[in-house]
Amino acid sequence: MTKLLLAFPPFHPPTSPPFGIAALKGALGRSNPEVQVVLVDWNLALFRRWLLHPPAHLCAWHPDRSLGQVCPTTLVEHGRGASIWRDLVSLPRDDQGNHRYMKAAQGFDAVYGTLVAYLRGWLKPFVEQRCELPEPVVEALFGEALRSLESERPDVLGLSILAEQNLLWALALARLAKERIGVTIALGGAMISHLEPAELLAGLPWIDLLFVGEAEVSLAAFLDARRRGADLEGVPGVVHRDVIGAPCVHDHGPPPDLDDLAHADFGGLPLADYLAPEPVLPLATSRGCYWGKCTFCSHTRPYAPGVRNRPTAAVVQEMAVQAERYGVRSFLLVDEAISPRTLRELSEALLERGLDLRWGAEGVRVEERFDSDLLSTAHRAGLRWLYVGIESASERLLNLIDKGIEPAAIERFIAACKEAKIVPQLSFIVGIPGTTEAELAAEIEFMGRHPVDGSPFVLLLGSRMQQQPERYGIRVEDRQLLFETPAGPVHAPRFHHTTATGLAPQVADAEVETQTATNRPRMRPHLGEVHAIALADLGFFATEERPQAEPTTPAVALRLLQAQGSTAPWWSLHVAGCLQALGELGQAHAVVERALEGQPTADEAAALWLHLAALYNRAGRPDLAVGMAETVDLVAAVGPAARSELMRSCAIVGQAGAAIAHGEAMLAQGYEFGGAWELLGELLEQVGEYARASDAYGRAERRDWFDASLNDAQARCLEARKKHRHARKQVDKAARKRAFFAAGDS
Repeated sequence: MTKLLLAFPPFHPPTSPPFGIAALKGALGRSNPEVQVVLVDWNLALFRRWLLHPPAHLCAWHPDRSLGQVCPTTLVEHGRGASIWRDLVSLPRDDQGNHRYMKAAQGFDAVYGTLVAYLRGWLKPFVEQRCELPEPVVEALFGEALRSLESERPDVLGLSILAEQNLLWALALARLAKERIGVTIALGGAMISHLEPAELLAGLPWIDLLFVGEAEVSLAAFLDARRRGADLEGVPGVVHRDVIGAPCVHDHGPPPDLDDLAHADFGGLPLADYLAPEPVLPLATSRGCYWGKCTFCSHTRPYAPGVRNRPTAAVVQEMAVQAERYGVRSFLLVDEAISPRTLRELSEALLERGLDLRWGAEGVRVEERFDSDLLSTAHRAGLRWLYVGIESASERLLNLIDKGIEPAAIERFIAACKEAKIVPQLSFIVGIPGTTEAELAAEIEFMGRHPVDGSPFVLLLGSRMQQQPERYGIRVEDRQLLFETPAGPVHAPRFHHTTATGLAPQVADAEVETQTATNRPRMRPHLGEVHAIALADLGFFATEERPQAEPTTPAVALRLLQAQGSTAPWWSLHVAGCLQALGELGQAHAVVERALEGQPTADEAAALWLHLAALYNRAGRPDLAVGMAETVDLVAAVGPAARSELMRSCAIVGQAGAAIAHGEAMLAQGYEFGGAWELLGELLEQVGEYARASDAYGRAERRDWFDASLNDAQARCLEARKKHRHARKQVDKAARKRAFFAAGDS
């Protein structure tokens, strides 16, 4: 019997079970009953461990050795993580409970963001094959997953990549699983349909298979071919390597028949263990988007063209069956967009069946047909929360993105939701191409009246704006980068762009934050859509009262560390890292000096001297930094980071040759700090190595695309090499960037 292990990797808030792998298990139970399918949620496992059973501090093996960083373990140890978890799985019933819940939601956000940034320091170099992972880190991050693979011994490990934030941890685990266990590795999920499959297979040799599009049919066909020992040529939607290792990309093939779709099978997932007041199951009524016209959107790439709706009776029956099977009463509809017709039919059918359920919907666009009558009916049927993409309050911009609505309709929709006691969570895209100062001012005025989540515009692969940029006044500049591997780049599904008129998204977003920093209505802090469904019934969102804003994460970590009152070397390093992040260099220096007066081990002393070198560099004393960094460079554990400080020191004192040597040694060890490639380019340019300098500046631009000075630098190097036409292109590109990121068109 073939065994397939389907896993959901970090990083997402672990509030509900993953829908994708449960849907595949349900489908395979019908199409391939001979296959044993095991589901695991490694995202949930990681967060339960980090909050409820924090791992030992890993800073002794971190590439940055806590330089200017917050260690995420400091935010959850001594019971704080367990307290955050406890307060988020309990529904608040009074003002005191509301306050505890909101503080816990803020605390979780800080842990989440710090953990993602901290682990990236290990995982990105490992995935890019620049370095190996220390064994204590492997055990802390992947030990549980590797042991489950050893125990289960699946024939195929399938990793479900829902979004970009799932990719890094999944690829690192996949590399370890291939090297240590030898299992066949397959990637699927919505995100894979947004990436370049040939790049993935070329750059990541431990990946065996990719499944693009809707995988029910293609995965069933693959497993059948594998059972028969047949080749993969007739399997739709799969990407694999041929006999000489070249990628073979197959067409998607027919999509699954939604009229006969098996129910998602959540068996094996610990529904009671999620970070939510009660279990909430995801469910879909359709695939694709019934509107399908928004010019900025690429979300329908994983689906067959158009929209396919499930019969309403089948959806209601699934809700009834799943509620009884798993003992739940709450659901989240994860459709790309749910239409007014579907909402009415579903609501009426639920009322007719007499099902006492609570539910929310992730994808809703404003329409006049979402009126008070329909929304009131939906509320009686259990609807409590909607995520609404309104995108803009400007009629011209709404027309530009083909949203099919007008600002007045948005106001009516919000009023209808409030009348029906349904919570609308509103979403804006800030800086739509061509946005003028006047249009942004109108949007800011709207935000002064309604709580809105805003995020800067991104030019997405496969959107109409990306495919027809000139129609929207867009110049596509460069594809964004995910990973640089020895075999070539793996690109993101986004593009850098400029426009001749209007505000850059980053400029517009900064202006929104500046002008709405105070006296702006905001939804009360909560942990996403799953929590919102439960909280809405409690009147939690009826007021905008919020706890006092938390200090910055380094300040929170510092307060927690100082409450411990330790003087141990690693405690001192944690404190120094927080103080550096806060810009308190003098205090950080005093903490490190005191720790050195104790009896640190050789490794601890090396890390402390490294911190002193960094502090002296940032304080303008590179002469003192050099000696300290040279001393700790002899200790392998901190060698790469020490090379970074030596590179900085030598550069400041004008020793370009020595700085280049240290920088190249650092990069050869897989270490990279922010601005490393730019500094290397400057040094190489100083010594007349113009070709290598130009390459270094190019790498720097891929990491910090918005800095036009990097294009100026490339132009200088190209001019020095008599490549005048290429230099002119860089000069023009720099000019476009500067114009784009200026104040904007009024």
